[in-house]
Amino acid sequence: MHVKTILKIFLSFCAVAFCIQLFTEAPYKRTTPHREPFPKYSAHKALISGKHKGNTLLAIQEALTSPVDGIEIDIRLSKDGIPFLYHEEKLEEDTIGVGAPEDYTWEELEKMTYRDGSKLVRLEEVFNLVQSKKYLFLDTKTAKIFDFRFVRKLSKIIQGHKLQETVIVGSFNPIFLFWMRVLTKDILLMYDFTVNIMAMGEEIQAQFDKIPWALRQPFFQKLMRRLVRPDLLGIRWNLEEKLLKSLIDRGYPVICWTVDDIGIAHQLFELGVRGVQSNKPLVLMGAD
Repeated sequence: MHVKTILKIFLSFCAVAFCIQLFTEAPYKRTTPHREPFPKYSAHKALISGKHKGNTLLAIQEALTSPVDGIEIDIRLSKDGIPFLYHEEKLEEDTIGVGAPEDYTWEELEKMTYRDGSKLVRLEEVFNLVQSKKYLFLDTKTAKIFDFRFVRKLSKIIQGHKLQETVIVGSFNPIFLFWMRVLTKDILLMYDFTVNIMAMGEEIQAQFDKIPWALRQPFFQKLMRRLVRPDLLGIRWNLEEKLLKSLIDRGYPVICWTVDDIGIAHQLFELGVRGVQSNKPLVLMGAD
């Protein structure tokens, strides 16, 4: 057979194999160690009773003494490279400050209290307080697609506190997670995604609007799962049931957010979801 013919056949075979690879969901493969089991109920923004502002030290202390097994907090990086807790896009939305929180040094940020007087918190303070007593979900928030500085800082602080088995780094940005995986093989990663970006309840529409069109499409999300090889999937609770079930059947541990309705929580658990993040975790636990 002519060499060119053989080459064409080989390249055609490679193209077909590549297409099959793209269109096939990668089976779940556990890549990093973790403490069993993953938490069934986690406090979103460390909220338990509503007595304290979310993402504050008082809220975390209350969650730490509660029966929930997981605490979810929102992490940003200050101008001088200090990881700290804050959920909103702008400081004026929730504090006495003004502008993007990432534009300030930590020395400046710690003076900008919430409107109720609560202070912003460094991630290291949280690690010192929680240690490995509960799972910690870190919802990383950054406007940069390639935020290598944030990746390095976060990896260093998690490894420095030896919390690789109980701290889970989550993000909507698969590039962020990919570089976390490249830099450190032992940190738990959770790929967050949704198809429907219409904000509900306390959700912030501006944050959903920043998700690129491609990353809202199931096909591209499938490619990102293959790229990142996440340890967990963080999925908005209203994902199409057929797609959700297919991911669970593939073996993926799924944590759904943000679930405050008892009926919805029961439906998700019946489908095989491992856990939910909730603003009212004790209410859901009371109905279990």
